[in-house]
Amino acid sequence: MSTTAVDLMMPVRAVLHGWGERYYDGAHGTWKIDDPDSMSRFYDVTESQILPCLREINTFDDFHNFASRPRPFCPPYTQYEYPKMFVALARGDLDTARSVCSDIAQGKTWTRSLPWFYPLIMAGDRKGLAQALHDWEAAAVTRYKFEKLWKRTPFPFELAAGS
Repeated sequence: MSTTAVDLMMPVRAVLHGWGERYYDGAHGTWKIDDPDSMSRFYDVTESQILPCLREINTFDDFHNFASRPRPFCPPYTQYEYPKMFVALARGDLDTARSVCSDIAQGKTWTRSLPWFYPLIMAGDRKGLAQALHDWEAAAVTRYKFEKLWKRTPFPFELAAGS
């Protein structure tokens, strides 16, 4: 099985969360990596169905719209505190990020631990948050060996704030 997912780059020690559709091998149900015919079908599905869907996601707002839709076995990302907070930060929505952190701090959520950059969120320190998120992004890029594909770019909130 392959999951079309736009994964949030989580810290090295965390599990990735993904939101998307599920595509199955019509002949066998699950994709069989050791079966050339299955892999050929997988590449065909990737080219014809998965990549066109992902190519429509160009901004964090596009991701928000994509990942907010309920799907079978895949609730909207907004039901989870950390992904909701991360996307809000990337979109420059510090109010939502603060609200999520406040809910965590007050014990209103299943999540009990605050992110290490919680003080930056609460202080509205956009420059500090940008640096923290870029450092985290760089660590994930290194971990997953994406250095050849990655180019550091500003988050939308950096452009809006002129930081």
